[in-house]
Amino acid sequence: MLRWFYKASIVCFYVTMGLLILANIAVFIFGYEQMKGLENLPLLIRLPVGVLGAFSATGIIALWLGMISDCAFISGLPAWSKAKWLVALALINWLGALLYYYRVFKDGPANFAQNPL
Repeated sequence: MLRWFYKASIVCFYVTMGLLILANIAVFIFGYEQMKGLENLPLLIRLPVGVLGAFSATGIIALWLGMISDCAFISGLPAWSKAKWLVALALINWLGALLYYYRVFKDGPANFAQNPL
């Protein structure tokens, strides 16, 4: 269940970042004055985008905290490797969480039930 939440958080984060990049490209191509009409979008368009952004922000923070707890308490990494990952997670928070997820957590065993926090 927690792994599914982490995957959903990452997907929402990627979608949100993709939408923001597309919006910036559109402003660059068409200019700010022509894109000014997007400030008055109807609620039916703004609400899903806002909910996606809120879930993305909440999810990436939960992913970050989950990867810190996995690294510190659950993973079977050597002490030196744990120290390096914890420093990386502390310094480059969400980017470190994504790196840790793909490099260590994703392919590791699902041992949450055996070792709860």
